[in-house]
Amino acid sequence: MSHITEANKGLEAVEARDWDKAISLLSKALKSSENPAWLLGRSKALISLKRYEEALDDANLAFHTAFERNKRPLMMEAQYRRAVAYFRLGRFANGDCCCIYAMRLCKGLPAIEKVDIKSLHTDENGFWTQTVEDAQLEAKLEANKGNAEDSSLLGQLPSMQEQPAHIQDWRRASTMRVQCLTAMGRLPADDPARKVTVSVKPERKELASVQSERDVAITSGGAPKMTTQKTAVASNTPPGVQMYQSSTVMSFDITSKGVNKEKLKVEFRPDSVQLNPLVYPSGEEKEFVLDLYSYVAPSAAVEFDSSACTFEVRPNKVTLSLKKKTPGMWPLSKTPVSAVEKPKDGKKEYATSFSRTTPIDVTETNLSSRRLRAAEKTATEAADADAKLDASAQKIGKPQAEATDPRPSGPAYPTSSRSGPKNWDKIAADEEKDEEPGVHDFFQKIFKNGTPEQQRAMMKSYTESNGTTLSTDWDDVSKGKVKINPPDGTEVKEW
Repeated sequence: MSHITEANKGLEAVEARDWDKAISLLSKALKSSENPAWLLGRSKALISLKRYEEALDDANLAFHTAFERNKRPLMMEAQYRRAVAYFRLGRFANGDCCCIYAMRLCKGLPAIEKVDIKSLHTDENGFWTQTVEDAQLEAKLEANKGNAEDSSLLGQLPSMQEQPAHIQDWRRASTMRVQCLTAMGRLPADDPARKVTVSVKPERKELASVQSERDVAITSGGAPKMTTQKTAVASNTPPGVQMYQSSTVMSFDITSKGVNKEKLKVEFRPDSVQLNPLVYPSGEEKEFVLDLYSYVAPSAAVEFDSSACTFEVRPNKVTLSLKKKTPGMWPLSKTPVSAVEKPKDGKKEYATSFSRTTPIDVTETNLSSRRLRAAEKTATEAADADAKLDASAQKIGKPQAEATDPRPSGPAYPTSSRSGPKNWDKIAADEEKDEEPGVHDFFQKIFKNGTPEQQRAMMKSYTESNGTTLSTDWDDVSKGKVKINPPDGTEVKEW
């Protein structure tokens, strides 16, 4: 087939999340033309397969080719893809800087400005000075006022209401900024990840030769042969991970058979755990890094007592036990699949657990279902102010200091507990109140301070997208039904 056909099929594979097929087809097409859209599609596929350095190279080259063709939307996408790659590589200051490059392109500024914006936000030692509060304030000003005249970051820029075509791209980059700066804020003050080493125009390299896992297997061992043996596992397939948490400890079971207890070295870091060497499903022994923010929501203040963290090597797995500095349940980045009640010293504790072999892609525009549910409840409250509020609606619609609990007491279920029956609804509500305010509070404020048109847009986008998209732009939402946009790693199913 022609390289155009291969490229189109490759982009379709990206949309279908068939990453290996996408890389194979796009790599063939790129040999004929370094099309920036094809490079960006391959970069996204490589990110999903955790091949971050290769994804960064594709995003850098995509910016150059898009710049040469004067394609602003593709330049915006290239800067955003650079940010995603740097975030995944743990270079958070670089990721935030690339987000700003993308946001300024969305505002209509030149792709390459006379003064690089990074010079305004680095200190004399090259450390990045922006904080997550700066990013949240920028997003709030944009959402509430539709302009950035008072922004300390973007300066005197045109309003996004004048650029409706790029407003979603701006919001996506803004969300990515929060992710980068939240992670950076938990690093030591002198951590290298706080230094900015990027520039608006990256160094240009030749097109990298990238192969899919299937192509590598065929090249090294010939065509696949029919066999009755177990199918070979790709070398980059990560070990399975199962997570549990109580109010004091977070535990991880990492599936790994035959780990050498004498050779294994475990390093407990502020936001990750490094194990080297670990046996992968393919049988290969190499380093494995457990990213804690793939399991815990960004709003959680993750702090462990490293001196009290332990690990245990078992025949088929390695168990990590991380002691929390401050007791409490942390919100997860994905709704747990199970919740069990564990007795301890006569008291009740809730333990949550779920399994995942790949981290959630928090770099896309989708919002978590929990935050969208919060926005939906806020919208319902504004649409029907006379309706009777339940406890969760009060939590969203009013400040906590003013909120009361009008719900009747929950049913008293039969129990053998010496302390008598428990009102589990009230206990769950009390635990919710103990959580620190997160991004969902930010969206609550957006709705509360928004115009009726913005509130209508939020209601329509959330309802029609089945809880996967939230927008305040009525001009964009009113054009038709909002499409369902599930997070990476998930798929839409008809029920």
